[in-house]
Amino acid sequence: MNTLEAQRQRLLQEIATAEAELNEILRFEAPNIAMVNFYQDMLVRNRELVRMIEQHLAAGDNQIQQAQAS
Repeated sequence: MNTLEAQRQRLLQEIATAEAELNEILRFEAPNIAMVNFYQDMLVRNRELVRMIEQHLAAGDNQIQQAQAS
């Protein structure tokens, strides 16, 4: 597993953990809005990072396939 794939896996684990923690916070009758915002921002940022890593990995795979076809 290369470094980017390892980073992608770590981010996916962090996303799952943050989603669970956010759901736990939202179960309170009056959830702390600052904490909700913190987790929502973290989820948006981490999902964007995963998307960018996946695009980069896909582009690298395409370049390898094109080089092998040549």
